[in-house]
Amino acid sequence: MKRINRDVCHQEMIKKLTGSESPAFQQIWQLLLFAASLGIRDKCKRPIENYDTGKAIQENYFSAPGWKGLLYLMRLVETENTKCLSSTEEEQDKLVKSFEEYSNYGLHFLSKMMETSNDYLDMLVEMCLKEDEESPEPDLELI
Repeated sequence: MKRINRDVCHQEMIKKLTGSESPAFQQIWQLLLFAASLGIRDKCKRPIENYDTGKAIQENYFSAPGWKGLLYLMRLVETENTKCLSSTEEEQDKLVKSFEEYSNYGLHFLSKMMETSNDYLDMLVEMCLKEDEESPEPDLELI
């Protein structure tokens, strides 16, 4: 699987969210997973315009259990086709590209949110709480 790139325009924001004394995210891969989830939530992708291959992350750096499963689920929902489950190099590259573009959208989204906040951790918590409040309650009769 190819390395995972991110747009260089996010470098300062990534440092703020991962490199402070009490960071919102301990590792960059955690931030990228969160950012990708924002892209998936909004069904929006954004191509990477400029990346530094020296800052690309190897897929084995992602130590979250099941993170690769997230990639497959993301592509299944996106393509509505099981071809993405193929282990061909072409399909693996499409998985990574899709993840990169969802993450890139999410990083742009977070960047805009950070323009109006000085406490990034509180901003993220408020964003998650708001999302939880807006989520519909499950219909327990259907379960």
